Amino acid sequence: MKKWAAMLCILVLSLSAFAIVGQAEEATEGLNKFIKKADGTYGYEANTPVYYYNGSTEQVQIPASYTQPKEQFKSSWVATIANLNFAKVASEAAFKAQYKTVLDDFESWNMNAVIFQVRPLLDAYYPSKINPWSEFIASGVQGVNPGYDPLAIMVEETHKRGMEYHAWFNPYRVTNTKLTTASILTKIGATKEEALAMTVPEQIEAWNKAGILADDNYAVKHPETVLRFDEKLFLNPGIPAVQEYVAATIQEVVTNYDIDAIHFDDYFYPYRITVDGKNVLFGDQQEDAATFAQYGIPAGYPNTKAGIDEWRRDNITTLIDKVKQTIDTHNQAKKTAVQFGISPFGIWEHKANNPLGSNTPTGSSQSYSQSIFADTYQWIKDEKIDYMTPQIYWSFDQNAAPYGDLARWWNKAAEGTHVQIYVGHANYKHLGNGGWEAAWMNSEEIPNQMRFNQLLENVSGSVLFSYNDIRKSDMATIPDAQKPVNQAKNESIDLLQKTYFKIPSLTPSKPWLAHQAITAPMQVKQTGGTLTWSDTAANDARYYVVYKGTGTATENCGKSSKHDHKNLAR
Repeated sequence: MKKWAAMLCILVLSLSAFAIVGQAEEATEGLNKFIKKADGTYGYEANTPVYYYNGSTEQVQIPASYTQPKEQFKSSWVATIANLNFAKVASEAAFKAQYKTVLDDFESWNMNAVIFQVRPLLDAYYPSKINPWSEFIASGVQGVNPGYDPLAIMVEETHKRGMEYHAWFNPYRVTNTKLTTASILTKIGATKEEALAMTVPEQIEAWNKAGILADDNYAVKHPETVLRFDEKLFLNPGIPAVQEYVAATIQEVVTNYDIDAIHFDDYFYPYRITVDGKNVLFGDQQEDAATFAQYGIPAGYPNTKAGIDEWRRDNITTLIDKVKQTIDTHNQAKKTAVQFGISPFGIWEHKANNPLGSNTPTGSSQSYSQSIFADTYQWIKDEKIDYMTPQIYWSFDQNAAPYGDLARWWNKAAEGTHVQIYVGHANYKHLGNGGWEAAWMNSEEIPNQMRFNQLLENVSGSVLFSYNDIRKSDMATIPDAQKPVNQAKNESIDLLQKTYFKIPSLTPSKPWLAHQAITAPMQVKQTGGTLTWSDTAANDARYYVVYKGTGTATENCGKSSKHDHKNLAR
């Protein structure tokens, strides 16, 4: 299988597929706060500057114009959990038709990669020897074979469009529905009190008997590896066998499919929750105390809160190492270039807790301590991944998590490494937050973020969450009360497509994944409006890009803003 072969550049003066553009202009302008005015309208408040963070005296600066880089990752997440972005279908033809609609939408945005959730739970959108079929494909029942291979279809159709396919996995999540949900209680034939009294193995047995969890689900076969928090089940990250199982899941996919990347989201240890107005953290009820006693204390971790936290971080890092090793081993053996990317929560740690952290208040959530326990900063510094897509899902004026300071923080974290930063933007918040947060009534919020990213050398792309929100709302079907937020979303889409996604771009090159030099095509000829060339079977090129421009090939094709295109992993 040819994976991510290098792109070859052919300069043709009269054929156009991609535009050649220069660097962003230096001119910037100060950002002011977007507010709801006394008369009910919205707009910028000229006398209220937006600063990088609470206590800063530096006003956020936004470039006055936008210049499309030659290389920029452009994508959106397609979530399948609870069929959020992709509906159940009755047939292979219906699946293919729906996925082609997704590709049509991505193509209309000039996106160059698809991030599709192929493992929303301990399940699979592909035939697997170690995971059951996903309930979200067709039947609504886990373990039911749809009779075709969705992942094979998606990879083939995505590559036909010249896009990358990033297979998105949730490594640990067993269930996403609370134990005492009415529909669950009905299925298992229990009262709320009876359900809450169940042990984790008892709950798994009940859910299996009710047909909610398939017989071949890893949690059903190994209930001793499962923990519960917030009435939801997840695999215990502290058990080595769990880490090996997740790595085996990845190995199965990279071995059997011509995917371009493995993509993890931000679900590691559970997020904190709020109960009766108070924060509740995983571990408060000693959920993994026995695991720590079995694996952590014998390994030399101190039996303290700090020791347990360090052990939890190391458990997640060990998983990342095993997955990375699995991918690297495959790449070396097959001469492929599968990437490893992660989209973590947007705050690593607060500066008040760690001098390396961001200028965010300690009351905000973070991923290094208290919950999640993902040391994403060190993963970048140790180059354990190829790209990071931090979910910076906040506006510039959000004091708890200001976009400007966090984007600069992630950019700085990647300095001196080959890890590329693709920012995750919250276009869903126009609908979710627009009713109470003025910034998300501003159709320019994400366009401002994309212009701001031009100031950050290590930011190489943007990913929009999620697929539903890159599609415009039909205003004729929207209730009057919801029209303002939907209008803000629609206007934002218009701005993004008109300028920021108007021109196609190449996915950022990754020379460290290349196995061979790519030679130029041979016998390049232009006859009228037709371009022809030949290539050799040994030249591991997947696709070619035709540019339109003036000048020499060296000026237009031989150089990029950040990379040389003659020997790049694709």
